Amino acid sequence: MPWHHPIPADRGASRVGATTSIWSSRTKKKGKVYGATHPAFCWVCLIYADRQAFLSLPRCCVTASPRMKSHAALNRRASQAASDAVLGAWKHSLRVNEHLDKDGLEMGAWMLFLVPWGFVGLGLFLPGPWWMRGLCIFFGVTFLCAGLLTFRKSLLKWRSGNALIHLFEDGAVLERTKGPIFALPYGSTPVDYVTWTERIADTGDDRARTHFWITLPEGRTVMLDAWSQQEREDLALIARHWRLPAEPRPLDQEPIPAPPVW
Repeated sequence: MPWHHPIPADRGASRVGATTSIWSSRTKKKGKVYGATHPAFCWVCLIYADRQAFLSLPRCCVTASPRMKSHAALNRRASQAASDAVLGAWKHSLRVNEHLDKDGLEMGAWMLFLVPWGFVGLGLFLPGPWWMRGLCIFFGVTFLCAGLLTFRKSLLKWRSGNALIHLFEDGAVLERTKGPIFALPYGSTPVDYVTWTERIADTGDDRARTHFWITLPEGRTVMLDAWSQQEREDLALIARHWRLPAEPRPLDQEPIPAPPVW
């Protein structure tokens, strides 16, 4: 399915027109209007007009696509870990948290290589009051710092390989294909299968979120996230192997902070 912008053109245009008119009325000085028709300024107005779609662009691209293929192959390392822990016969192997790996890397790249330089360019080259140019540069530096942190964290996660869970008769093996691996017997590994309603701040809409939380032998709890229908079915399959109820446990409110992504 080709991705398209979810906001009607007339809605975005009306916001941009209102924003530019306000800007014009507030920046007239000695018969001049500073930047009201500047192309770069109009670009910033478009970002302001639809912040949610702009910031969630990578996620929109992913969720608009057909159901993601989650089945994976059992590899030699996972097979050896299961054999050492005596987990029994192999049943299924699934790729988990795939959308989070992709979204984090893409969002970090957007925030590092694209967004900051537009604001910095406005601050350096857009005619206008010094405080407005300084504010644009401040926003640019803020996005740059956030992009550095997000991109570095996502890059390290990506370099640790795909997140996989291998389900066996008596336990599971959770791994990053180029990173850590854990053998988890069903009977002795604390888990929780939860769901809650998340409120989207910019739009006011609600959406259901589902997590599967796993406490590792070292005591750290990590989460498997379900965004698409296929991922929700995968979490339900994992819960069945752990002999949990078919439906996730509802939470009254969003868990803050949520366990870190595996």
